[in-house]
Amino acid sequence: MDRRKTYVFRPRSNTKFQYCANRTADWAWRYPDENCVTSKSEAEDAIYDDLREETDFLHANLVQKAIKRATDDIGNCIDQLADGENTSKPHYDTFSIVYDKRAATYYRDKVSLATVHGRVECEYDLPDNPDGTPHGEYLLNDDYSFSTSTVHYDSEADEFYLHAAMERELDVARPGKAEHSNVLGVDCNVDDHIAVTSTGTFVGNANYLNHQRREFEKRRASLQQMGTRSAHLTFHSIGDRFGRWGSRYFVSRHHERLRLPYDPEALGLFRL
Repeated sequence: MDRRKTYVFRPRSNTKFQYCANRTADWAWRYPDENCVTSKSEAEDAIYDDLREETDFLHANLVQKAIKRATDDIGNCIDQLADGENTSKPHYDTFSIVYDKRAATYYRDKVSLATVHGRVECEYDLPDNPDGTPHGEYLLNDDYSFSTSTVHYDSEADEFYLHAAMERELDVARPGKAEHSNVLGVDCNVDDHIAVTSTGTFVGNANYLNHQRREFEKRRASLQQMGTRSAHLTFHSIGDRFGRWGSRYFVSRHHERLRLPYDPEALGLFRL
């Protein structure tokens, strides 16, 4: 990346992005006096317009991505508190900017990124022979497309990297094109498992799921018995934590066994 582009990225765009993330964390982190805010939509309703104005109208999607980063991290902190671990309000001071297709245009040989001074195009530093590398398997493979990405800066090497999540679409309407595309039905509440498919594939571990539920209930009961204000706030902050964990568990089992139409597992790190 040439010096002009480096100047645009460092520190201007990153400074404004991290400012939005830190301002969101300051607003949303209310432990131990009140419940923390982990809802991205609630945070956007409260401070999005202010953040846009305070950053001289940083690209709208970058502001939204900064808000989401902070609220997601605070949600993880709340989970840590519920597990009895020590944690504190998130703080952001490294070079890391999140992009998706609304703030970036992805090509096979370059990327166009929104910055505080308009668009900046950055070419990928590709190997001469990409066969057998992530570049050849994902980046240069037309079966995959970009989903989201994060721009990182290595200060020691003075280089920028694009950490990209790639996705591909599978034609589940055509047998043979997608694994397990012949699944016709799922029965739930099977002994020792969450479900079983019509092909005889057992999905999930019901004993593990019940164990996690019992551990969560023990934690909630322990917080109730403490009787302190801090425990009371933590009790309410964690909310339906098991429900959120259960949803992620079900989705992960769904991806593992039934293969959803999108494959979000492909990740690549490309030097700019």
